[in-house]
Amino acid sequence: MFQDKLDPGIFTSVDGKNYRTPGEIDLKELSAFFHSRNYKIINVNQDFRHISAKVEKNKKLYFIKVGTSSDISTRTENEAVWNYNLSKILTQKGFHKVQIPQVHEHGNFNNLFYLVTDYYENNFIASKYPPDKKNIENYLDSIVDFCIHLIQVNADNPFLLPRDKNELGAINTNLDYYNFVYNQDSKLISHLPECKLEDILEIENEFKSTYSPSLNHGDMVPWHFIIYLNNLIFIDGEQGSFKLPKYFDIVYFYNRIYTRLNSPDIAKEFLNKFILRSRINKDEIIDSINPLMACRLIDSFWHYKNENIENGILFNLKKELVNKTLHIKP
Repeated sequence: MFQDKLDPGIFTSVDGKNYRTPGEIDLKELSAFFHSRNYKIINVNQDFRHISAKVEKNKKLYFIKVGTSSDISTRTENEAVWNYNLSKILTQKGFHKVQIPQVHEHGNFNNLFYLVTDYYENNFIASKYPPDKKNIENYLDSIVDFCIHLIQVNADNPFLLPRDKNELGAINTNLDYYNFVYNQDSKLISHLPECKLEDILEIENEFKSTYSPSLNHGDMVPWHFIIYLNNLIFIDGEQGSFKLPKYFDIVYFYNRIYTRLNSPDIAKEFLNKFILRSRINKDEIIDSINPLMACRLIDSFWHYKNENIENGILFNLKKELVNKTLHIKP
């Protein structure tokens, strides 16, 4: 199981919630619980914050996900609500390029939330360990179109996500969101003095004028998209929210392609496809993504140090952010 090298307590919220530090679950007891519900356990393991299991019931395969602490469980419950509502909305809209796993069951095991969804083999569009971009460029159009649909869901089909009611409940204005991210990122920077990130922290001041809440997945990375038949399955909606800034997912995906896959050209291609296909004012998009990229970059510097990854690519992205060339291909 992955373990943080830096202190994960830095992510503890002002009300004492910690959505990162995993708890411990007796896997034999968990297996017995699901066996009593007529599931045959094929494999079960704890990678980090969650227990995941591949199971069989009535000759059909399912995926089980269990939060390992009471705080993490609230994120697992958020994913269940995200899956249920977004799957239904996308089906109603006739959008099938990107699909969300169906929730077949949910409940509690020892007061920890679990959900049971469709099972899909891990045929991701790209891999994180080791970094491999595979054929990710073949799927950029579908992912862009999905992001555009999320923005439309925000306007046409709002639904209540537990994360918005609890974890992000105090965010209602531009200043609320700015204070939320600025306070968190100030703590991260205090553990990264060697990186000298104060200049990009100040870019987050732009949230005061650019913040516009919209539906986002919150963890849009290439290794959450599974190739299934002619479509994509998009998993891990535990951080879904209507209170994250518009274009949050765009910047998150861009950051991961640029840095983890070391593919700046593909990241820029993705962003420019979104600008073109969304038909949203280009200046609005560029102005809005700058403070978002500052936020994501600070987070990336912490995670690279936490995982002992060489961070040269992050300084390249930092230079592009400061020079406002995120969308410009060399």
